[in-house]
Amino acid sequence: MSVTHIVLLGPMGAGKTTLGLALAAQLEVDLVDSDEGIRDLTGQHAAEIATAMGVHELHALERSLVSAALSSPSRKVIAAAASVVDDEATRLQMGRHLCLWIEADATTLAKRRGSAAHRRSMADDEAEELNRVRRLSVADLVIGIVNTTHSTAKQAAAVAMDILAEHLTPKSQ
Repeated sequence: MSVTHIVLLGPMGAGKTTLGLALAAQLEVDLVDSDEGIRDLTGQHAAEIATAMGVHELHALERSLVSAALSSPSRKVIAAAASVVDDEATRLQMGRHLCLWIEADATTLAKRRGSAAHRRSMADDEAEELNRVRRLSVADLVIGIVNTTHSTAKQAAAVAMDILAEHLTPKSQ
């Protein structure tokens, strides 16, 4: 029997890492964070890779990292880079797992994007359009939505756990 991972999807600044840390602690599993994984693999932040090698190379690294995490024999919470949903093969792979869409309002996302040097710079209108398209592309994959606009990590984790509880057996939690 294969392991079911929990995949957190959503735009930059939505709170995937923060929520992922809280969920991983509650479920007593490891967190795989795309940003941290990229940094561990390359020694650079995503923004540096995008500048030096291009966005396509960054996205290829992000897909590779998520694909490897999804192949792990032990359950993980995976805070996936938003770009992974652009790839059909990755979406198919994620479809065998529990995916949550993590979101926040446009003002909050813009503020969070601007406050982190490791994130790739992006105009607000470009970010909003990417978010809209990506959310639609995974609508059939996600089992629930967690909005972090006005939530603490603990509150967002409680919402996520309520959604996940319907899909996780007591033994597997």
